[in-house]
Amino acid sequence: MQKYQYDVFISYRHKPLDSAIAQGVLNRLESFRMPASLVKQGKKGVRRVFRDTEELSVSRVLTDTIRAALTSTKCLIVICSTDTPSSEWVDREVENFIQQGRAEYIYPLLITGDPETSFPKALKKVPDIAQRVMDVRCASPRAKDILSRFDVAMPKVVARVADCPEADLRREATMSKRSAAVKIAAGMTALFTVVGISCGMFWQQAEQYRESSRNTQAATMELLEKLTYELPDRLAAYPGTYARLSQILCDNTVEINEILDMAEDKAPVRMEMAANYEKLATAQQRMGYLSQAEEYELQAISLMEEQYALDPAASAAALASARNNLGIVYLRSGNLEQARAAFDEAMKLLPDRQGGNRSVAASILANQASLLLSVGDYEGALAAFAEADTLFDELSGSAYGKLLLNWGTTLSTMGRYSEAEEVLRRGVQMYDLSQGEVSIDELSIRSQLALCLNMQGKVDEAAQAYAQAESEAQVLVQASDNREALSAAASFYNLYGNFCNMQQKYAQASPFLQQAHDLYAAIAEGSQAAPDIRLLAQACMNIGENAFKEGAYDVAKESFDEGLSLYASVCEQLGDACMSEYLSWRSYRKLIFDGDYPGALDDAATAVELQPESVFACYYYGYALMYNGYNDACEQVFTILASLGEGTGTNVRLDLKALSDYGLSLPEMDRVLDIVGRG
Repeated sequence: MQKYQYDVFISYRHKPLDSAIAQGVLNRLESFRMPASLVKQGKKGVRRVFRDTEELSVSRVLTDTIRAALTSTKCLIVICSTDTPSSEWVDREVENFIQQGRAEYIYPLLITGDPETSFPKALKKVPDIAQRVMDVRCASPRAKDILSRFDVAMPKVVARVADCPEADLRREATMSKRSAAVKIAAGMTALFTVVGISCGMFWQQAEQYRESSRNTQAATMELLEKLTYELPDRLAAYPGTYARLSQILCDNTVEINEILDMAEDKAPVRMEMAANYEKLATAQQRMGYLSQAEEYELQAISLMEEQYALDPAASAAALASARNNLGIVYLRSGNLEQARAAFDEAMKLLPDRQGGNRSVAASILANQASLLLSVGDYEGALAAFAEADTLFDELSGSAYGKLLLNWGTTLSTMGRYSEAEEVLRRGVQMYDLSQGEVSIDELSIRSQLALCLNMQGKVDEAAQAYAQAESEAQVLVQASDNREALSAAASFYNLYGNFCNMQQKYAQASPFLQQAHDLYAAIAEGSQAAPDIRLLAQACMNIGENAFKEGAYDVAKESFDEGLSLYASVCEQLGDACMSEYLSWRSYRKLIFDGDYPGALDDAATAVELQPESVFACYYYGYALMYNGYNDACEQVFTILASLGEGTGTNVRLDLKALSDYGLSLPEMDRVLDIVGRG
C-alpha cells in the first residue's frame, strides 16, 4: 500500500471567501477526532493537509513544490466557487491529479454557483464526480455558515483517508457524540461556571475595544462575532442552558447598541443586532415564552426592513427568513391566520424559489405545509412538503429533518404507513449520518417511524426503534428549560405507551402515558398556547383509553372528561383538524358512558366530514355506525381500515374486546372481526 506524505491537498482560488474556506477546511480536517472504536481497528484520521498559502507565479508550469505535494497526497479537495474556473492553477492541479490515475480520490467542495459555473474544466471530465460532490452552499455568504455545513460533509473525505466505510464512520461518530451528550448533561454546574467566566472575559474585551478601537470597523465586527455567535452558539448545544443564554443575549443588545453608535459603517452592525434579536426570539420560544419571542422577532424584522429599504437584493433572504421565523412563533402560539400571513409575506420576498435562496424558500414551504396540516388540509400539506423536498439538499440539517418528520406524520395520519415509513427512514438515515448531539427532531422521527412500523404489523422492528429512541428521550427530558425538547420527549412517551397498549401491556403503558401527560401539563402551564393545550388533551384521552381497556372505568371516565374539557377550550381556535379529533373522542365517550348512540353518531359523522382522510376519525365513525345498526356502512368503514395494515386490525380487535368486557357486546362484532382479522 502506498504511503503518502499528506492525507489531503486543498486546491482553491486565492480569493477572500475561497481562502477563508480553505483555512477552515484545513483546521476542521486536522482537528477531526476519529472515534475510539475505529482507532482500535487501526483506522487513522487526517493528520497532514497541504494548502499553498501563496498565489502561484505567472508561469504556466506548476512549481516543483506543488507537483511533489500532489504526488504525495492521498485525496484532493477542490474548493469550487464562481471564481474557480478562471484559475488556471486550480485546473492544472486537478489535471495533474487525474493524470496520476487517482480521479476517484477527488472531492469537489461546492461553495457558490453550481457545477456548471464553478467546476474547473479538468474536473468536469471526471465521469463519476457528482457522487463525491460536497454541496455546502447556503444563503449566507459568511465563511462561518458555509463551514458549519462542511462539518456535516467532512466524513465523506475522512472515511476515504481512513479506508473505512463512510456509514461506519458516521455511525461511530454519532454514538461517540451521544455518549458525550449524556456526560455533558450530568455536569451542567461546571459548564455554568465556565460560562460565567467566559461572559466576563467577553465584556472585558468589549471595554478594551471601545477604548482602543472606537472607529475601527474590523475590530468592531470581530467583537460582534463573539457577542452574537460564538458563545451563544456554544451554549445552545447543551440542555438546560436557555435561561442563561437568554440573559447573555439580552446583555448583548446593550453592547451592540453602543458599538452601533461608534461604527462608521452601520449596516453590518444593524444586521448583527437583528441576528441577536432572532437568537433571543428562538431562546424565548424554546422556553415557552411565546409573546416575548414574538416581540424580539418583530424587532429583528424592523431592523432588517431598514436594511432592505437600502439594499433589497442583499437583504431579501435574511428578511424572508425572519418573517418565516415569526410565522413559526405564531403557529406555535395557535395564531393560525397570523402565521399564514407571515409565511406568505416571507415567500413574496423570494419570487425565484429555484435561485440562490433555495434553502430559505424550502423552509418557508415546509412551514406552510405544517400550517396546512394543523388545519386539516392534508392534501395541500403533502403537495407543499413535496415541493419543499425538491429545494432542500442533503446538508440542510434540522430544517430538512423537521420537513421529513411532519411529512411522515401527515402520511401516517392518513393511514399511508408504508409511504410514511419511507419518508421517516430518510430522516433517520440523515441523523445517523450526522455528527450532532441528540436532536429534538431526531427523537420525534424515530418515534414516528416506530409507530408506522407497528401499524404495519412489524412489531419487533417497532420495539427496537422505540428502544433506540428511549435513550434519546432520557437525554432531552433533562432540558427542563427547553419546551421543544420536553415536547419531543412527551411525544415519545405517549407513542411508546400506546405501543405497549397495543401489546395489551396496559400496566406497562400506564407510567409512560402518565409521564407524557405530566410533561405536556408543564409545557401548557408555562405557555398557555392552544397547540400545547391540545397535546395535553390528547394525553388525557390516551390515559383514559388505556384505563378503559384495563378495566379501570372510573379513571377512564375522569380522564376522558378532563381531556374533552381541554379540547373544548381550543378546538374552535385551532380549526378543523382539532375539532374532528375532539368530536371523535366525544363520540366514543358518549358511546361508552352515556349510551347516547345517536349523539355518538352525529359527532363521529361530523368528525369524518371535517377530516375524511383521518384514520383516527374513521375508527369512531365505524363504532358509532355499528351501535346504531347501520351494518352495511359499518362494514364498509372497517373494510377500508383493514386495508391499511395489521396495526389497524389490532386496534379494532382490542377496542371491541374492551367494549365487550364493559358489557357492550353486539352480534355485529363477529362480522367486524371477520373483516379486520381475529389475530
